[in-house]
Amino acid sequence: MKKRGASFYFGREWPLLLAICLGAPSLIAVILTSASLNARAGDLTLFWFALVCAFIGIVSLFVAKLPLYRQGRYFTLGPGALPEKHRSLYWIAYVFIVTGVLVMLFLIAVLR
Repeated sequence: MKKRGASFYFGREWPLLLAICLGAPSLIAVILTSASLNARAGDLTLFWFALVCAFIGIVSLFVAKLPLYRQGRYFTLGPGALPEKHRSLYWIAYVFIVTGVLVMLFLIAVLR
């Protein structure tokens, strides 16, 4: 019987993954710096982005919970009572809502 050891195999794509892992934080820093400078100059693009993200999230959350609203269940917590298709839409809605809130908090922090 062959003993299995802790041997790791990295495929041919590991340089690309390493470049993404090292490059992504610097790219995000450049985008945030540029966005904050534009916001201080009076550009409202980031504000509208946050507003649209939050609106899409709220509408998606309403659509995801529509089967429960039709049953007369208005106050439920979590996606446990939702059908599988609506559960994924529920989580996508919260991703949009959280993104909108975080961008808005970033704008408040930058413009103070």
